[in-house]
Amino acid sequence: MALAKGVLFFMVVVGLSTPLISAKTVVAGDHVSLGPILAFINKFRGANSLSKLVFDKRLNIAADLHARDLAARNVLSHISSNGWSITQRANGVGYNWRLIAENISAGVPDGIDVVNAWIKSPKHRKNMLLRDIIHAGVGYARSSIKEKGNFDHYWVLVVGSPIYNK
Repeated sequence: MALAKGVLFFMVVVGLSTPLISAKTVVAGDHVSLGPILAFINKFRGANSLSKLVFDKRLNIAADLHARDLAARNVLSHISSNGWSITQRANGVGYNWRLIAENISAGVPDGIDVVNAWIKSPKHRKNMLLRDIIHAGVGYARSSIKEKGNFDHYWVLVVGSPIYNK
């Protein structure tokens, strides 16, 4: 869901006293290259006459922490274990946003396949095609929970535009 400051979309931004979540149950050594995923998203945006997104370190951290939190809990949710939404997670990593949106996915091991699934989903597609976004962050985590029904692979895409001080 995309949010613009000043407009309420069923979310309320609260204080930032809750600490960021930990990532202790994620399988060590699982690493994916995020560059090709952003390149694929940018190719999709270009085909729709939109500008390329650039990685933002803060949004990468927010996406990564949320992916790890989802993997640790074996759930798929836009709400973190500490109750934070994407707006609060972006604020928590110091991204002063005017527009922020998030896509999540679970159960798919390949990032390009995840982006293709998002392209086919109207709400996820809309987030990737927001005209005013300029930054992106991608997170991936693999769960260490080995039980039936585990999603195993978790992906988070955070896109946004900052508020610029004039």
